[in-house]
Amino acid sequence: MKLSLVSYLDPESSREIRAIQTELSGITGSKASLNSWEPHVTVGDAIEVSKEELADVKERIKELCKSTSSFQLRLQGIESLDNWMGGAGETPYVIYLKPHRVK
Repeated sequence: MKLSLVSYLDPESSREIRAIQTELSGITGSKASLNSWEPHVTVGDAIEVSKEELADVKERIKELCKSTSSFQLRLQGIESLDNWMGGAGETPYVIYLKPHRVK
């Protein structure tokens, strides 16, 4: 099976991201991100795991999380991607708010 590994945000951070999405929706007219998914960070995509391996993979990820410390990000500027797996057609395919780690 193919899985995505995502991290959903705490309620306060989700509200802050939703506020940004709402403002962007006003600029672009698009409501897809408001209607189709909750704010999250994609850590891995198209991870291939058999059903037999799934429990072990979940346990190993749990162990990895124990040694992962928190950090802060700031959205700083806007950039774009002209190619993205799964993207097709016009470029740029993706524009995004560039995250910057706060030290």
